[in-house]
Amino acid sequence: TLSTYQDYQLNGKRLENYFGKTKMKNITRSAYQEFINDFGNNHAKNTVHKLNNCVKSCVQSALYDGIITKDFTHNINISFNADKALKVEYLSIAQIKALINYETKTRKPLRPNNYLIIAALYSGARLSELTGLTWNDIDVYGNTFSISKTWNYRTKQFGPTKNESSVRKISVPKKLIDLLLELKVNRSDFVFWSATHQGLPNSHTANKALKRALDSLNIAKRDFHFHSLRHCHVAFLLSQGIPIDGIAKRLGHANVITTMKIYAYLIDEYRNNLSNQIV
Repeated sequence: TLSTYQDYQLNGKRLENYFGKTKMKNITRSAYQEFINDFGNNHAKNTVHKLNNCVKSCVQSALYDGIITKDFTHNINISFNADKALKVEYLSIAQIKALINYETKTRKPLRPNNYLIIAALYSGARLSELTGLTWNDIDVYGNTFSISKTWNYRTKQFGPTKNESSVRKISVPKKLIDLLLELKVNRSDFVFWSATHQGLPNSHTANKALKRALDSLNIAKRDFHFHSLRHCHVAFLLSQGIPIDGIAKRLGHANVITTMKIYAYLIDEYRNNLSNQIV
């Protein structure tokens, strides 16, 4: 995918900045460990893991092709800065309902950001999945979204979903479908097309609209962004007693383990009867 390609480009530059013109066959395990230690000083665990996995994949390919003879990524210890970990803030169930109510009351069909935020809270879909929806993907009788593609606002093109398991149908409340039908006034194949701006919402405009709503509701969440709405959706599902395997399928995760890794802390909170406040 485009995002994977961009990750490889970024990690390639990181390696080049550190090792210069050193050839792969001349990089030792100790030198690579020093690189990981240096990189980990200013990056979170997940970022370091992604970088290392990317490098390991390249090294394995080089081994198979006979370009190098030793795996300098073998048995490397991951070093990271725990303070850099992303601390996602959540809304309480009451705040989620308040946000939906606010977006519903202030909605303007020609400017679909309100509808986009409501759809994210009810479906848990990613921003690129939602903006990629066309009316053919909406079953107004079965009350479902069919997620089979994404929209890249940089290239202005459709792209594939994050992985195969991300291709899915999501059931949503009928009241959401009824709201979305108001967007037909924009006269576009895209569900969230704005006739006013002649385009689809992007990350900047969606986050700006979300911040405006939170400010209006006096909800102070510094690190809250559009993707956090996906996490809020999970919080709500957990509060309703939805099983983890059902949540995993709804989110488009490859397996339950992925869901449990991402939302381990959230699951623990609900197991401890803390569903009244997700922070």
